[in-house]
Amino acid sequence: MATAFPIVELAQGRPVVLSTRVADNFEKPHRSLLRDVKTLLTDAPECAHNFVLTSVDLPMPKGGFRKSPAYNMTRDGFTLLAMGFTGKKALQWKIRYIQAFNAMEQRLLLGRQKESFSPLPYGKPLVTGATVRELDELMNEVARLDDEMRTRLYALYERMRKVTGPLYQQVAISASRNRVLTDGAIEGLHAHMRNGMEMVENGFSVLSTGTRQAWTFARMMRAE
Repeated sequence: MATAFPIVELAQGRPVVLSTRVADNFEKPHRSLLRDVKTLLTDAPECAHNFVLTSVDLPMPKGGFRKSPAYNMTRDGFTLLAMGFTGKKALQWKIRYIQAFNAMEQRLLLGRQKESFSPLPYGKPLVTGATVRELDELMNEVARLDDEMRTRLYALYERMRKVTGPLYQQVAISASRNRVLTDGAIEGLHAHMRNGMEMVENGFSVLSTGTRQAWTFARMMRAE
């Protein structure tokens, strides 16, 4: 029976999805998926670690269950298999599966990061709710300044282009020697402006990433 959302589980420490559930969600016969997986394993045996053979219990008409082959598929295995699924509905399910894998991998990452922290020999927690709230404010301030600076830089760049535009047109009809020299100077000015904007954008990106990482660590270390 198809579920309303993908189910990603852990098998030997790896996030996987069961082929029977994938078949139900994409409304495909499971035997067709098994055939496609076998074709993949034949054509690309180096990908075999992404498909782990298992079995599921299927109900019998007269009661009881029988074992049926299935595959636990990693993210890469699912991606390889789902490449052949087309249509709007299939696309929506692909997106849901990607989101489900991302969520599971994020939980695993946070779990490993928590385990990597040693208990602190202090009676009072160093990270409090106030720390997290202050980092929230810092992230908002960085985002506000980023947006403001980008807006001002692009406005300045557009003004520069408008001011130099007529001069650029005049250069285009001037003597060849002068055109080359002036043309190069104007293009150099535009290039410097673009490089300056990229440097500011990269700087804010690094600052934003660092603040967000500090916020994540603070949330993990905060005592309940």
